[in-house]
Amino acid sequence: GAGVAFVVDRAAAKVIGKIEHGDNKMSFAFLPDGKAVMGHSRKMVRKLAVPGGEQLGEWEVPLGVTGMTVIGNGESIVFSEVNGAITHYDLAAGAALHRFHEDPNLINRMVVSPDGTVLASGGFDSVLRFWSLATGEQLLAGEDHDNVVTAIAGRDRERTLPSSVW
Repeated sequence: GAGVAFVVDRAAAKVIGKIEHGDNKMSFAFLPDGKAVMGHSRKMVRKLAVPGGEQLGEWEVPLGVTGMTVIGNGESIVFSEVNGAITHYDLAAGAALHRFHEDPNLINRMVVSPDGTVLASGGFDSVLRFWSLATGEQLLAGEDHDNVVTAIAGRDRERTLPSSVW
């Protein structure tokens, strides 16, 4: 069945638009200008206008996407797949720049550093990992969290990165 996402003005607590995206499940990440969102479901990543939901672009990706984050102004994205892989994908070229963490453990959280150079990922392997987006190399594997990494948060201009587990 068709899915619908609502765009809400937080200050006014009012629905200002809706996006009919044709999928039962889709998660979204706003582009920095707030005029579009990147959304993913199954094997598709879509760029949709806000608030109207007009499709601005569509890309087919290899396997089922489980998570996604936008880099910079939306020139590229990083997505995790059902097989545990992470892919850095150039939207203009329509091609993968790097694939990393080819591991059967599902990645369920990712965040990109404010300067767009480092990716932090965590998931069912219980380890917080840091990756170079320029090369795809692992920079650091943090301590074992003793359980699934369920959240990672980062803020501009801060050098801390809290994470949590179940």
